Amino acid sequence: MSTKVFKIIITLICLTICSNCQKKTETITGFNEDDTTNNGGPVVRKPNIYIYPTQPIELNVQLYFPNGGKIIDSEPRYMNGWNIQVDPSGVINNYYPYLFYEARIPEILQRRSGWIVESKDLEEFFERNLSVLLFSEKEKSDFLEYWIPLLKRDKTYIIYPHFTKQLSEIIEIKFSIQPDNIIRVLYLIEEYNGNTRVQTPQIPVYRRYGFTVLEWGVVYQ
Repeated sequence: MSTKVFKIIITLICLTICSNCQKKTETITGFNEDDTTNNGGPVVRKPNIYIYPTQPIELNVQLYFPNGGKIIDSEPRYMNGWNIQVDPSGVINNYYPYLFYEARIPEILQRRSGWIVESKDLEEFFERNLSVLLFSEKEKSDFLEYWIPLLKRDKTYIIYPHFTKQLSEIIEIKFSIQPDNIIRVLYLIEEYNGNTRVQTPQIPVYRRYGFTVLEWGVVYQ
């Protein structure tokens, strides 16, 4: 074999190896989409931020990660914050019903208090839980229509809630005009192994009046 032919073969082998490396991406449990942030922590999926001012306003909204983290998707696009116009109906920039983002965060979610729920009871559970948290029928419907089909029908789940104060230590939201009320919940959802023991969560008491912001999101592992 000539030196020239040998070099061509080696080059082709290297190109094939590099191509295969580039195709490798990390798969998040329960989802098909790829995530290439390579940060290693859980992904907060589909948090919806609903904003209801008492009058039309221009607003800057920023997300901060006190313990580290990174936005991996957003709509409208997050550019060092969202600069938006919001109507009292909740419509943003005359188009969006809520702010959407997804983020990779460190593994610091609590697993001390939670609920154990069979799959057949999930819809009723979330309907009741979100109602106690003062989410509207539309906001609850957005959650149920997206998440219930993604959860397996033959499983039992353990659901760990993170409410406004606790969630702000993981993902903080800052507003250029401070809302009167902020109601947030993040559910960490895991399949129940039959052995985990947890305390019953205490749901904070919220009020919904004046300039109000609500957010729900999920980490599904």
